[in-house]
Amino acid sequence: MTSRRPLRLAWIILLSVFVAFPQEFEVGVVKPHASGAPCGESNTYPGGRLVLSCFTVYQIVREALDLQPGQPNELTGGPDWVRTELWDVSARAAGEAGELAPAIYRKMLLKLAEEQFHLKLTSRKQEVKGFALVIDRKSRPRPGLVRNSGAPYRFDMKPGITLMAQRVSMEVFAGWLKMPMAVGQRVEDKTGLPGQYDFVLTWAPDSIQRAADAPPPNDAPTIFTALKEQLGLRLRSGRVLADVYTIEGVQRP
Repeated sequence: MTSRRPLRLAWIILLSVFVAFPQEFEVGVVKPHASGAPCGESNTYPGGRLVLSCFTVYQIVREALDLQPGQPNELTGGPDWVRTELWDVSARAAGEAGELAPAIYRKMLLKLAEEQFHLKLTSRKQEVKGFALVIDRKSRPRPGLVRNSGAPYRFDMKPGITLMAQRVSMEVFAGWLKMPMAVGQRVEDKTGLPGQYDFVLTWAPDSIQRAADAPPPNDAPTIFTALKEQLGLRLRSGRVLADVYTIEGVQRP
């Protein structure tokens, strides 16, 4: 069984918190994608292998930095070819027996870009368009947000879409909300709620951002309404502080 584009899965941010990185990466092949050749699927495989087909350097770096489609201005710089020339990559993480965990996948891509394309990045803190996750004062008491009392960690997406979460902090939850099936922009935790929580959240994403095969119920609310009605939380539009990256140097392999 393979998994298409691991960074697009809903649970990636949560998994990355608990993963240790391998010490070495072995890069097999980096070559230009043949002109006119079809793009294949980009997958991870048992044995710590990944195969990328039809990726630009720009896409590789965005995946490595976990930048979502709604964050186009958080990676700039570099020559034009980093956004137009397509590459095929085959690589392996040494010492990995199973499929790559998302955090290892991201670290592997960044190391690949640094070693094969001689990537040099600079970063700075900058305010960008996003949301603050806050308590909705009109929804108290918070209906579906329960302080965790010892239940084990859980973060599962069910068809619909329904998110089943246990032992999750508001900071981690806010980080996950930037995913395309949620709001697709940076979200900063401003709830002031300490500790870890259990909750269930059901909503209807945009049709092009469905995270599961089964369609949501016809009466499923948007993510904004669901947060208010089900968790007593609200997304307030504004500016949030984020790392903004610039490509200062890059070379063809």
